[in-house]
Amino acid sequence: MRAPEVGDTFSYRFDFGDEWWHQINVVAVEDAAPTGKHPRVAKRVGKSPPQYPDQEEEGDHQDEEEDERGV
Repeated sequence: MRAPEVGDTFSYRFDFGDEWWHQINVVAVEDAAPTGKHPRVAKRVGKSPPQYPDQEEEGDHQDEEEDERGV
């Protein structure tokens, strides 16, 4: 495997259930990493979606149902 070069793109799958694919565009390659915390996000485009929206909604309703049953 070679090191990434400017202009390269690659992707990875984050959530195997929801099939969230992320594309990474290589815009710069430096010899040494600058000081600070890495990796870090250089730019965001758009709003990030909730990670598990269906489970959050189901969890709220499930708690109400359990209260009604006395569980």
